Amino acid sequence: MFSSIELTMLRKVDTKLPVNLWIDENSEHKSRLMFQNNTSDTLRKKSDLIPISVEDCPSILAKGNTLRISSDELKSVQSFITLNKEIFLKYMNDTHFGMHDFFAAMKLSSE
Repeated sequence: MFSSIELTMLRKVDTKLPVNLWIDENSEHKSRLMFQNNTSDTLRKKSDLIPISVEDCPSILAKGNTLRISSDELKSVQSFITLNKEIFLKYMNDTHFGMHDFFAAMKLSSE
């Protein structure tokens, strides 16, 4: 099943986050992302992905996962999602708004 999922990775080098973020291109869940539950540069197994909501106060959507990132790292992911919420939602729902558009509009901090 994992091999049939199309995910777009937002590399931590581009987002300045401590973890990679993933957008599920085929998901029926148009208001969630996945974050990598470790600080590795690459994804090793699907269990390293944890779903998180795209909303003003992002929350983890799967119960029972043991976080392998710090609470500060999780807070930075949540802050990034909140800051870019409208851009994420536009990318996920507007077929004419591509990854190039996303990166052009992406905000790295609230400053």
